[in-house]
Amino acid sequence: MFSPDGRRISVPFQEARDHYAINVLDVGIGNGHLVARLPFNVNFRAAWTDNGTALIVNRQENISHIVLFDRFWEAPTQ
Repeated sequence: MFSPDGRRISVPFQEARDHYAINVLDVGIGNGHLVARLPFNVNFRAAWTDNGTALIVNRQENISHIVLFDRFWEAPTQ
């Protein structure tokens, strides 16, 4: 995603199996540098704040729930 001034691009990527990172590339000179290593997956992109001084990331997390309904089909006894 481009920074507000259009001079930089944030690039989230998977660095290793369970490690993610964000690079910032300078469009004018064509090089980049690592700005963050994260213990979670960045969902879609890293967005810039309006003044271009910080990045905002979404955390992607999968949550599973197991629910057991026992005898829910029987009428209650009175």
